[in-house]
Amino acid sequence: MSREQGTRELGSVLDGLMKGRGLAHQHRQIGDARQAWVRAAGDDIASHTRVRSLMDGVLWVDVDSAPLCHRLAAFEKDGLITTLKDALSTAHVTDIRFRLGAL
Repeated sequence: MSREQGTRELGSVLDGLMKGRGLAHQHRQIGDARQAWVRAAGDDIASHTRVRSLMDGVLWVDVDSAPLCHRLAAFEKDGLITTLKDALSTAHVTDIRFRLGAL
């Protein structure tokens, strides 16, 4: 059996799987959301947070301190959502959920 008949490079197999399951689009969306988050939140807040995931329009963000988590959820969430909506073309953010967690 020749290489062409029996095997394929791992990269092409993974690309095919990602495309077939819509994961390439999802991967691009989370990457775009992470970049937009840094721009929306600013360097100071971004250094204390990490975008965990984006599912069904909800951006999940880990925050390294309880006071910052509360501040973001109570006072800055609406403005951040507006900024993210304007900045993202591949994903639609309708809500942000902040969660205390290690970065």
